[in-house]
Amino acid sequence: MALQPYDVSVTLELPRTPSNLDTGNFMLDLTLFSSRPASALLPGPNNAPISQARRPAIMTYASPLVDVARRVARMPLYVVGLRRESETLEVPMMELLEFRKGTQNLPRSLRLEIQSDSKMQIYTARVEFRARLTGLR
Repeated sequence: MALQPYDVSVTLELPRTPSNLDTGNFMLDLTLFSSRPASALLPGPNNAPISQARRPAIMTYASPLVDVARRVARMPLYVVGLRRESETLEVPMMELLEFRKGTQNLPRSLRLEIQSDSKMQIYTARVEFRARLTGLR
């Protein structure tokens, strides 16, 4: 019986602040663990990583003139709270990931690191597992 493959992606909602825009490229490091670690920074000896991936990400560039025009056009939506000055990035992290049989081989926890030379502000971060369903069941 074939194992079910998964695609794993990270979705970040980042404010379009000057410091975030000046950051440029940054790295996302995602590690899946088979049990809950005692510390988020230091996994224990019984908590070996199941899978690990690193991917680059960058916010979309907009020239200052286009950025100002976009803000002015959306100003009414910002004022009434229907829109935020943010950007949503979806970064595919792992493709066709398969877990061996057994509950000990399923991820119980994860660690997502955002690695950058400068400080970044983040509204939300979400990790999604999408099963690739194939065949007739």
